[in-house]
Amino acid sequence: MKIPKSFYLLFFCSAVGYSSLHAQSFKGSADSLAKKIEHYGLKNGPSTLFTCFDKNVYVANENVWFTSYLLNYADKRTKPTILSVILVDDSCRSIRLEQKFGITDGMSFGHVLLPDSLPAGDYSFITYTNVLTNGKPRDIFIQPISIKEPPVHAFSVSLKIEESGIAAPADSEKVVLQMEDNKHHPIAGATAAWNIGDGPDQITGGTATTDQFGKYVFSIPRKQIIVGKNILNVSARYYSDVKNIKILLPLKAEKFSVKFFAEGGHLVDGIESLVGWEAKTAAGAPAKVTGVLYKGRQAIDTIETDKYGMGRFKLKPAVTETYSLRIISNAADTSYFLPHALASGSILSLKRGILEDSLQIKLMSKYAQKYFIVVHNFRKVFYAFPIEVNETGKIIEVNIKDLPKGLSTVTVLDSLQRPCAERIFFAHYAPRSMVSVSTDSTAYGTRQKVKIRLKLETVDNDPATHGIVSIACIQSSRNELKKASDIASYIYLKNELEALPVKENYMGKSSADRDYLEKVLLIKGWRKYKWQDAAGKNTDTVLDKQTTIAIGGSVTFYGKPVKRPANLMVITDSATNVIKTDAKGNFLLEKDAILTNGRKKISLLLDYPKNTGYKIGMTNVFGKVNDSLMHNFSPFNYNSAEYVNNADTILPGFNRTVRLKEVKIVAKRDDIYSAPKEQPSPIIHPKVNECGDWVCRYGILNCARHYGQPDNTLPVVGQLYYDVGYSKVVYKGCKLIPPQLEMASINGINYPKEFYGEDYSKFNPPEPEYQSTIYWKHACHIDAKKEVELSFYTSDLTGLFQVTVQGVSSNDLIYQKVEFNVKKK
Repeated sequence: MKIPKSFYLLFFCSAVGYSSLHAQSFKGSADSLAKKIEHYGLKNGPSTLFTCFDKNVYVANENVWFTSYLLNYADKRTKPTILSVILVDDSCRSIRLEQKFGITDGMSFGHVLLPDSLPAGDYSFITYTNVLTNGKPRDIFIQPISIKEPPVHAFSVSLKIEESGIAAPADSEKVVLQMEDNKHHPIAGATAAWNIGDGPDQITGGTATTDQFGKYVFSIPRKQIIVGKNILNVSARYYSDVKNIKILLPLKAEKFSVKFFAEGGHLVDGIESLVGWEAKTAAGAPAKVTGVLYKGRQAIDTIETDKYGMGRFKLKPAVTETYSLRIISNAADTSYFLPHALASGSILSLKRGILEDSLQIKLMSKYAQKYFIVVHNFRKVFYAFPIEVNETGKIIEVNIKDLPKGLSTVTVLDSLQRPCAERIFFAHYAPRSMVSVSTDSTAYGTRQKVKIRLKLETVDNDPATHGIVSIACIQSSRNELKKASDIASYIYLKNELEALPVKENYMGKSSADRDYLEKVLLIKGWRKYKWQDAAGKNTDTVLDKQTTIAIGGSVTFYGKPVKRPANLMVITDSATNVIKTDAKGNFLLEKDAILTNGRKKISLLLDYPKNTGYKIGMTNVFGKVNDSLMHNFSPFNYNSAEYVNNADTILPGFNRTVRLKEVKIVAKRDDIYSAPKEQPSPIIHPKVNECGDWVCRYGILNCARHYGQPDNTLPVVGQLYYDVGYSKVVYKGCKLIPPQLEMASINGINYPKEFYGEDYSKFNPPEPEYQSTIYWKHACHIDAKKEVELSFYTSDLTGLFQVTVQGVSSNDLIYQKVEFNVKKK
């Protein structure tokens, strides 16, 4: 599919020049700075790969649908052709699934099937392109997901923290493991592997065996329960069934983590500044706290953070004084000290950080001095001009009409071009192209047809505006807020800032949404000139080396390179091609030549009449990249966020006995699975032939919804079946390669498959259908001229469902969501 270049966002291709507000020119200095910033942008610019998934909560043996957008594809020095998709188990940093897909005009889409052997837990999908910079993927995206327990299991497992005794507290924390079968009978003699910490941070571990009551009591020394390593992970096994469960261990009373962020970068003697501050619990979760601000020993103000752990206050510091903060009701009674004020320097402040058309800058200095003000986005310089200021300050209005939408920065340099103040802001926050999404009803019955209408709504009502979007309709409870990602907030905010506190709508229109973002820009965008050092002084330095990796290998003769080219037959599930190696037997496989179904291998056959001694070896470059990613991979610890300000789980100290409120995590059926007990149990033995083909109970060939179900049958050559689109097809069988020939089997590039929802007007099976994803469309073209109408059917699941539309238009990012309710007929 050819995607018009106009669909790629304007701001990734714009090249706005810099100018002076007063027509002043200092070309030498400005040119030098512009080159330095542009060079830094080319070397260190953020990845603009975004992958949207149909949801973020799955069960094993479920299909995962996705679309990837490479938003700056048109500007890429080297065009990527392959998207690698890997699934990582967060608990052990191991890869559980790997598949590859083609990239065309900056887009890739497809689906993967989660293995039925995956235990419940936290996982992460990592997607990256085959273009490497200095050996590492330049464009990479990480989507955390959860895998939950299926509705029917052979046993349940729970962990709970045992209450402390009445006497003096022990030096260990007691945690009770309980295992029961599906009839709630205790399971004696069951084994479980356990460890404390995650991945490379594990500090201890071992195995446990339940007693006659199905219990095992962990006794964990409290000295081993420290911040960042206070998670008890248990992997319990009952016959072939495995369940993973974890619990956050209570910490000794630790002081909060408190940081202060002076607007512009520094406090200066005698000049009032805005100061942002952030409070987190010892476990790293945002903390809503109230504190008293002190000047020396004198209390001068009471300040607080919001539920996101962020706050702000104003302060006019004196260089001779020390300023500190004490948290009210903090058992540790700790003082947190503000950075010392400078005797002289500049103070940069913005009237607002969220802007539409103009930027108002206020610059003050302890003494009269000349400065340079530079407005840029770490990739392009838009304005650069000199200014002279003193303690009374000067206010400058900058027209930001030509700035791209998103984050930009004001940097203040002294007369020697040394950075002395910096502030981040968001340009053109309100103007946006949005898609209107409407359903023909707000409530539906099960197996009822749903109609939705889409139309691109632009700020300037330009009928020529086009867009391309992905559309998902899922059960609303299959999206966990803490793991949610949308294209707008990711590209505009998360991709360039530190980890943001979890919020449902990062870019909303309400005053509360704007206040949240103002604090984020003040606190999370605080860089303090790190880019200046990274840019370096030599702007003529050669850019980082980019390489493109591909799938390939070599033919050898008794372990040595061959002396003449060899022919290889490349056999996919739909075609056979012949390629020729080079003179030494090396070969690369083009993307289009190795397209195949995700579950089927590609065979490479050596085209020699007598090939004794010849071997086909594959070069696993992607494997080396995966190893590098795993070495540096660090999943976010979501467990801490689930216990924000839960004082009952924190141990204040060893000087008194405490009665801990029971914290219990049970690995039983989640309420997101509202299916009755008749739902089929997970697969155990997939029933497929040598080519990976099967027929489901309804006579559908290779039906993705019923892969591996026990009542599947093998296809018969010449028999008439339905395909997934309910068209009749004749099964032609498959050809197997003679075993005496030298061959190699590899995983190829998966071709994208369309999502086929149920059409109950054509086929209405009597058995319950429990589909949490009832609609998915990879690439839907929309415009401002007319509506696009789509339709699909609900399944037998009830409750709230959400339609999510996200993608790109010719001048903005698109993200919209609506919900409807499904009731039992």
